[in-house]
Amino acid sequence: MTVNEQTALLAAHPNAILLDVRTEQEYLTGHLSGALLLPVDDIDEESARAVLPDKQAETLVYCRSGARSALAIEYLTALGYTNLINLGGLGGWPYELVSGWF
Repeated sequence: MTVNEQTALLAAHPNAILLDVRTEQEYLTGHLSGALLLPVDDIDEESARAVLPDKQAETLVYCRSGARSALAIEYLTALGYTNLINLGGLGGWPYELVSGWF
């Protein structure tokens, strides 16, 4: 997905939850403003419920390259989440990211 496609997707879903599925260290280094952290390796029913209590909430999922976000969507779908959109990877994101906890 190109940066233009990603920004269009973000603009089209302004109320969506942003879900960063990278590691905590990657998240702290820089993430989209307002993004929640749920590392893909930590996804289970309990952790998902804690971060995403509404299984029908529109959620844009991203990582660095797009591979982990696709995997996270598979895991979350298996747990009953129904409104997940793969934002892909932000490895080449040219815009400002937020460092630390939001």
